[in-house]
Amino acid sequence: MTTPTSAASPATARVLLVEDNELVRDSMSELIEAFGHSIRCAPDAESALQMLAQDGGAVDVMISDLSLPKMSGLDLTRQVHEQYPQIRLVLATGYGSLIDAGRLGFEILVMPKPIDIDRLADYLDEVAAARAAG
Repeated sequence: MTTPTSAASPATARVLLVEDNELVRDSMSELIEAFGHSIRCAPDAESALQMLAQDGGAVDVMISDLSLPKMSGLDLTRQVHEQYPQIRLVLATGYGSLIDAGRLGFEILVMPKPIDIDRLADYLDEVAAARAAG
């Protein structure tokens, strides 16, 4: 497991977490910060798209829940991929086995819930290292 210290990963990933469940959003946010990455949170797809538009897509990774109000996480990831192809995408879902990431037409990491924290930490560290390498 990656240890939650900045010494373990000097590079940071800029993460946008889209989760409508406040308890899950707060818990995930705390974990991502503990792993040394910067985090912004949105409660729904519309808010996430507004945040991305305001900062010109200055995010390395967007983690979205599949089940969101109004627009699904899958539709959100499609739209973000079209508008901001540089952003890496993670779809968190309790229905992971029903989503074939290879058939979506773009690269996305589907993570079943409950999220494997070690896997998420390693993934964010990889993204941060790639960002630092340029």
